[in-house]
Amino acid sequence: MFDLPKNSLHLRAFKAEADLPKLLDLEADPEVAKLSSIHFLVPQNQRWNEEYLEKRVSSIENNFEFFCVIETVPATASAEEPEFVGVVGLRTDGRDRGMRHTSLGIGLAKKFWGKGYGSEIVEFVVNYAFRQLNMHRITLEVYEGNYGGLAVYKKCGFIVEVTHRKKIWYNGGWGSTILMGILVEDWLAKNLNRAGPGQAAREWGLQAFFNLFASHPPAHLTMFALPDLELRLRPFRHSDLDNLYKQEIDVDVAPLMTKRFITPRSEKFKDELRDEVEKEAEMFCIIETIPPESDALPEFVGATALWKRGEPGMRHTSFSIVLEKKFWNKKVWEHITKFMVDYAFCHLNMHRISLEVFEGNDRAIAVYQKCGFMLEGNQRKAHWSDGRWKDIIQMGILVDDWLAAQKAGSEAVKEELRQ
Repeated sequence: MFDLPKNSLHLRAFKAEADLPKLLDLEADPEVAKLSSIHFLVPQNQRWNEEYLEKRVSSIENNFEFFCVIETVPATASAEEPEFVGVVGLRTDGRDRGMRHTSLGIGLAKKFWGKGYGSEIVEFVVNYAFRQLNMHRITLEVYEGNYGGLAVYKKCGFIVEVTHRKKIWYNGGWGSTILMGILVEDWLAKNLNRAGPGQAAREWGLQAFFNLFASHPPAHLTMFALPDLELRLRPFRHSDLDNLYKQEIDVDVAPLMTKRFITPRSEKFKDELRDEVEKEAEMFCIIETIPPESDALPEFVGATALWKRGEPGMRHTSFSIVLEKKFWNKKVWEHITKFMVDYAFCHLNMHRISLEVFEGNDRAIAVYQKCGFMLEGNQRKAHWSDGRWKDIIQMGILVDDWLAAQKAGSEAVKEELRQ
């Protein structure tokens, strides 16, 4: 899959049946295990029962953004089989995916130590993580006595961040572990310093993004409260299913929000709605009024969401908003849309937000354009509604568009103050 020509190495995908025994042998070597930076893999007895093997394979397949077997490249096509050198991986769990934070681990067989393999492999994986996987931060943990590993990681740009004093029992005494990290800003600075003019220009585009983002933070409303509208956004509860169900069968609301045919539906349909919200939403909020008195009940206004789209690392989400008919006015629609867009880019680290709107919903299109969404294309006659085929209009906004709007707004305010 990846060739590293300097040391004639090849990184390829993990093959469970062929590679798992080699991996377990590597971890069972005491000298490798004590210095290995793969702190999330520990030496194991060779338990070859089916359940154990399944768990190990599942961990590699589900918890890693990137996991490769390292092997030698034979000198000629007719030469011996490639030799197993070790493994390298980037592990990412749960919320770390959205934060674009991953942990680096590498383990090399003892016979390959001291040959410069570690530096070439680590540098390649770090570059790949930032360039191709859109990572923000890479960390690793290394034993304090692993002087070779510490030197390699520092050479590749990692910085010592934390020392966990006397964390592990080793060789008859307590030893410390060192947490090291590298940010995309660190990596950019390192690459810009040694890049040629062409590469420097490309990398500088990303650096400019970070500078602009830091210089023009959005003016945020209070978290999930829109006091000017006397509205608030709160988490979904199962008790909200009745109101969501009513919207799906409302002959005025439903044609503007769903691709489903508008038909009477059984109570079981609520289970489908619940599953959609709980499994497919990056963020789902109920919109309701803020009661003027503490003992009054809020009124249901609608719902808004950011939906998961494809690979989490692409940071692409789909936006939706559905309001009760009595709240159909541009002020409510616009304020909530702007809030969700700001929140997605500033707090959820999104790169792109897209949405779909049906032909004829001119009010919604105008609001989305005012909030920075751009028309990107039409799916011609893709939706049947009101007795005819309608286009589905695709709209989108990139973080670049949003940042440019933030900067323009900031400059306009400064100019107004000067006058």
